[in-house]
This record gives sequence, C-alpha cells and structure tokens, in this order.
Amino acid sequence: MSLAAFFKSLPLWMALAFGQVSYGFSQQTDARGTAFVVVSSDVAGSIRVEVKGSDGTVVNKTVSVKAGQQKKVTWTQKKAGSVHYTAHVESGDNFADFEFDCARPYAADQVRLTPKSSREDLVDRHKITYQTSFPITRYEFAVYDPAGEMSDSKTEASVNIAPGERFTIQWDSYDDVFLVELKAFGPNGENASDRRVPWSLEIPHTEVNFDSGEAIIKPSEEPKVDEVWAILAHELDKLDRANAAVNADLSAQLYIVGYTDTVGNPRDNQVLSQGRAKAIAEYFRTKGVWCEIYFAGMGERGLAVETGDSVDEVRNRRALYLLSPQTPPGGGSIPSSGAWKQLSGASKRLVQTLPPLPESYIAYKEKQREARRKKFGGSSDSTSSGSTGTGGADEARSEGTAVGRKDRGAGAGSSSTRSGAASGGGDEAPPALEPSNRGCTVAPSREGGVGWLALLLGILWGRLRRPRHP
Repeated sequence: MSLAAFFKSLPLWMALAFGQVSYGFSQQTDARGTAFVVVSSDVAGSIRVEVKGSDGTVVNKTVSVKAGQQKKVTWTQKKAGSVHYTAHVESGDNFADFEFDCARPYAADQVRLTPKSSREDLVDRHKITYQTSFPITRYEFAVYDPAGEMSDSKTEASVNIAPGERFTIQWDSYDDVFLVELKAFGPNGENASDRRVPWSLEIPHTEVNFDSGEAIIKPSEEPKVDEVWAILAHELDKLDRANAAVNADLSAQLYIVGYTDTVGNPRDNQVLSQGRAKAIAEYFRTKGVWCEIYFAGMGERGLAVETGDSVDEVRNRRALYLLSPQTPPGGGSIPSSGAWKQLSGASKRLVQTLPPLPESYIAYKEKQREARRKKFGGSSDSTSSGSTGTGGADEARSEGTAVGRKDRGAGAGSSSTRSGAASGGGDEAPPALEPSNRGCTVAPSREGGVGWLALLLGILWGRLRRPRHP
C-alpha cells in the first residue's frame, strides 16, 4: 500500500480499531467555496452532524452510513479568507466535539492593493498608505531613484493586516523618488503587487525673449533653449536606464506652456502664448527630443506676478517646461487636459552622445539633494537599509556621460504603521506603472479530503470517544 493510500484510509482503520465514529474536515474550500465534514462509523446506522461557523453558518444534518462507509456533509462558505468552525458528531452513544479552520481563497478580483496617498506624500513625505482587500501576512517593499537604483527596501516576513485595513510604509532615503513597488502575500496563497510612479520634473530655465507680438525664437536666444534641451536629454536618458533597471516601459511626455503679460488684447495674448509654446516645442523636436511633446498657451492667465491690465511685466512673459509620465492636472496656472495640443509622438532615440549639463542645473540638483538630506536625515558616506552606493557628483560634467548619485540616507530605514484613516494629502495617487498583478494559489486538500492528523490528535487526547452517560 502506498503512503498516500495509507493516510487516506487511516480514519477508517482507526474507527475499526476502536469501534467508534470517526471524522475529518476540509481546511480549504474548493474554487466554489465548498467546505465539508466527512464522517464514518464501524457499524451501520445514522450520524448526526452539527457545524457552526464564525461567519454565521449553521449546518445540522443527519446522514445514514453503512459500516465503514464515509459520508461527506457539505456547505458553501460565503466568506473569503479563514472561518473558524465548531462541530459535533454523534452516533448512538458515541460522539465527538472538535474545532477547525477552513479558508476560502480570494478570487482574483477580490485581491487588491489600493493606494491612499497623493504624489506629495511619496515625493515630499516619503511615505505611502495602502488599503488591502485581503489579509496580508508578508510583504516586500522597494523604492527606486530616477536612475533605476534601489534607494531603500523593506521586507516584513510576519505581519497581520486584516482585509479593509490601511497601513503606511515610510522610508528615510533622501534620493529622488522615481518608483515605489509593493508585493503583498496572504495566508492562503493570495498575492498582489502595485507599482507607482510619482516622478515628474519641472525644468528650471532662463526665459526666452521674443520680439513683441512674435513667436519666433531669435538666434541670440537659442542658447537658452539649448540649455533646456541638454537637461531634457539627460533626464530622458536616465528614464531609459531606469526602465531597463526595473524592467518597465514607462514613457514620458514633455509639456510646454506659454504665458504673456497683460499688455494687449487678452484673446491676442492667448494666441501669442500658444504660438510661442509651439515654437519652443518645435525647437526641441529638431534637436532630437524622443518623447511625446505637447504645448498649450495660457495667455494672461496664470500670472507669475499679479498686475493690472496693460502692465509690461517681464516676469509674466514666461514659459513652463514639465516632464511627466502623465498629463499634468489642470487648473490654476496649468492648462486643462483638453487644452494640450500634441506636436509629436514618441520617436526612436537618435541621440547617443549627451550634451554637457549646464552648471546651473548641476547646482540646482545639488541644492535639492541637500534639502532632502536635511529633511530626511542621513549623510553622503552612509547607506540605508537594503541599498548600496558611492558618492560623487550629481551629474557628470563631461560631455557624453551622465552619472546618477548613489548616496543613500542613513538612519532607521523603512518602517510601517497601520491606522484607521488614510494619511497624507487628498490628491489622487500617482499613476500605476502597470496594472497590479493579482492572484491566488489554491493549496491542495488534505489527502482523501480527511483531516487524519486532527483525528489522530483527537484519539491521543481522548476526545474522540466519550460515553454520553458515565
């Protein structure tokens, strides 16, 4: 006899050896949620089965059995996850009381991780809150910088996060946040993953001066636009490297907004600002920008400096350059989603040698990094949990190279907390890099569908056979 066959017949053997009622139970339902108790007796007769579940299930059924025959009493467990049951079986003067847990796997559409944090939470506060629809017993979390380097990570091998509960993960690295990734696992093979991209960039620049009423970039102004082109080339190159590092296919869009002062007719200014934004967009396309390019005009709306009508204010004759994986939110000084006009789609990258970065941009990025270091802690010669790195310039200053800083924040590393309310701002969560991968693994039932181990323990503890009257 094979070992599997031995265990399958074990309850019946025990019943014959001791002359009693034997039982087994399911520890996991099938895909339809069917749970069961299986009973048998060494003599023909009837067996009464009573089952009560923590989800309100009540089963009361009497089955007739032949000597040695197994009968299964089934019911549908409506609740996903684990349900605790108490059971009583009896036949004549023989009876047994026992308890067991049975798990119903979550369906794929029931396994969800829902972010409850804004982009500002991730970028400015270095934390993200999730709400889970399934129980989580383990998770893995990682944060990546814009070069695709892991800047922090955290693994919790034993947690107890209930369905519907919210939990927050924080990290101390002071790198720019490009992507956060969470992989969560449940007790019965459930699993879900979520990847969020809060990365976007407003590019600092020197404003291009146009002749009055014109939308043509003068040769004398081209160096100003060339500086922005150099920044764009480096940032898009980093995005390409990040995609390769995290096995993603994230695309960026360049958004260019034009503004005017209040001199002239508002309608004419609207047309003029859009024409100037388009001129800058076309310049970038001719230089070789390989991402999608959009432009829009705001005219006199969104003044950097509030003035009255017909006021010549140079600070209001400006442009805005945004590099982002999603359409910027509309409202305020940013055009609405319907106002953007696409100049060109993504194209094949032809630029291999990167232009040198402007010294002003190197200083700007260093200032930002230092501000993050002061805010989140750490020093340039230390590393945070789960990452390694080396010091160095934020960007290489020689032509044709771009080296991302690998400095990491020191301190306590990542941490997680749970609460009954979402933390952070009320803005929408940053975009998902890709649809969440969700699923569940259904573990096989016990051999023969009978909890033989529970039966054996019942015998050892003397709980299986008890006379009704002493």
